[in-house]
Amino acid sequence: MNDTLRPSMRLLSDSLRTRIVQEAREALDALGVYIANDAVVGLLVQQNTHLRTDGRVRIGGALIDQALASAPAQFSLHGRDGELRAPLGAGRACFTPGSSVIHVLDSQTGENPIPTTPNYTAMASAVQVREAT
Repeated sequence: MNDTLRPSMRLLSDSLRTRIVQEAREALDALGVYIANDAVVGLLVQQNTHLRTDGRVRIGGALIDQALASAPAQFSLHGRDGELRAPLGAGRACFTPGSSVIHVLDSQTGENPIPTTPNYTAMASAVQVREAT
């Protein structure tokens, strides 16, 4: 497909996008984020973040700017088989409904809990087994 003919869709005005980014930055600094990995928390604290008494890490504007400046403009996603699946960036996007699962039905209990890493691991394992058959 010719990239110059790629359709686009714009949902937010520049001013609204700027406002959303600013409010996200304020939330990271004021509320922080909970990180369940002590080693990662330690790395962030070394970068002059603030560890709140409730365990959340407050991330200030300087670290956000540093992270954004060092992030690549584009990157590629590869499958478990190593094959290129989705080059992202430069106006390219990819629709992956499985990566945005909000709830997972627990097959053992029949409940619909807030998803955890083991839920996603089990889902990925099920997909891998299904692909092998």
